Amino acid sequence: MNGIKTFRLQPIMLLHNAEKYGYEVLSEIPDSTNYAQWFQTLDNKDLVNIWQWQFDHLASLFEEKKMFLNLTIAAVSTPELVKKLLPQARHSMLELQDPENLAALNEHDMTRLRDGLRTLRQGGVRLWLDDYRPQYDEELSHLGWFFDGVKIDHEEFHLCRRSPLALAATVRRARQFGAITLVEGIENKEDYLTAQRSKANLGQGYLWPEVRIQA
Repeated sequence: MNGIKTFRLQPIMLLHNAEKYGYEVLSEIPDSTNYAQWFQTLDNKDLVNIWQWQFDHLASLFEEKKMFLNLTIAAVSTPELVKKLLPQARHSMLELQDPENLAALNEHDMTRLRDGLRTLRQGGVRLWLDDYRPQYDEELSHLGWFFDGVKIDHEEFHLCRRSPLALAATVRRARQFGAITLVEGIENKEDYLTAQRSKANLGQGYLWPEVRIQA
């Protein structure tokens, strides 16, 4: 579908005991294709279709582990698309993948996003914010939504990976917007210990080998 050849399942780990919590589902496209450019060619309907296709292919795994899948603000703000994905979405963690776009929303857009999030939550979907950075705090406060979890952006982690105190402060800020915190970008044992000391709940990164499944 749309050139996707492989599913990449990135482990999400509990930091206090290094046990597996779930997987983030990513789609891999041919090496010759620019992922960012390819992604920008997809409209909201395409994104939801890919999301459903991922779910259909990986349905047996959803019963065993929590699966994190990504959707855009625009898709979550579109009622007909939310209705389409709701029957399957309740079995997964849905990540709002583009918080950098919150700043461009007017009040009407914010209301549509809240409505979409509310519909999903009422349908039993667990909602996460992806790629959190403190610079989004104002827009997130305006949105006024408390997520089931917040994933701290890997670049943000790398800015303070040598300073456990700085990371702990970022984790505390993230907890304003979600009950569970996850640190992205953990690449080695030192990163793991830094994330663990920050009191974040979960970790994700190249320290843990990903699983690849043919599409």
